[in-house]
Amino acid sequence: MPDLEKGVIEEDDGKEIIPDQDPSILDEPSNEDSIGALIPKKKRARLSSLRQWPSGRTTDIGSPSKAPTNLIYALPPCLADQPPEQTLEEFREWIKAGVLKRSPPGKRPPRYVAKHDTLSEPHDLGLMLVEKKSWYYELATSPVWFWDEHIDVAFYYLRKKSRQFTELKQRMVTTVDTFFTSKIRSLWRIHQSSPANFDWGSCESILKIMTGVKVQSGSSWFDVNTLLIPVHLADLKHWVLVKFELTSWTIEVYDSLQHEGRHNARVREGLECLAVFIPMLAERINLFDVKKRDPPRIHPIPVTIM
Repeated sequence: MPDLEKGVIEEDDGKEIIPDQDPSILDEPSNEDSIGALIPKKKRARLSSLRQWPSGRTTDIGSPSKAPTNLIYALPPCLADQPPEQTLEEFREWIKAGVLKRSPPGKRPPRYVAKHDTLSEPHDLGLMLVEKKSWYYELATSPVWFWDEHIDVAFYYLRKKSRQFTELKQRMVTTVDTFFTSKIRSLWRIHQSSPANFDWGSCESILKIMTGVKVQSGSSWFDVNTLLIPVHLADLKHWVLVKFELTSWTIEVYDSLQHEGRHNARVREGLECLAVFIPMLAERINLFDVKKRDPPRIHPIPVTIM
């Protein structure tokens, strides 16, 4: 993506650039669809509030500029296809229109002249309604914070696509949301402080996610072999993707910043809650018995940084 902070286009005619919209791309992937399919609009009740805390910065390849170029990807190539160049160019021009030359300071500063930021109709992305064009600006522009809502929407559509692409169906893949990782971390800390007195009833919301009840378009862990888990490492201000295999009980970490030394050690420390606590939770829902699998033999589950 180009540097939109420098390539500012001021428009004062009051017109909002939104190409024709076709939500069908959300159900049937096609290279023929226009950019409007990426920003569908439909009025409905808001389903989730925004969790307002920054969770990682991006560059053109998704992480700070020191990221390695020889990246390994957790997902199959079928999800890496980009829209036609014309579609991308229309999106870039739409994003540029009305951008402020300088954003005032603030936790989440405005990005646009006010009349350009408010969408004529909210865009329904399934989990939330997007009312500001700046939501897309933050997602598409570097270096800008990624927020929980960006990650949650992306993983929501991964769950939907996992039911459409044959390769993903065969792999039996599902994902969770950012609530899952933050809740697991919180419960793990409480469990560590007093294992004997830990209230397993406090895990109800997590167990509902595992059984496919709480996550929208989610699947029960009884029906899948692979989990894709977004993890925000607060001390590193960085996102990583965890690929959790329920068959081999292994954890693979896809980290665009990974390198030897202290960084990798801090990543492993940040994932201890998953490596130790998920098998305990799996036992609470009888996952081992239902899937006729042995529990992990190594505690905690080994973590491999890819």
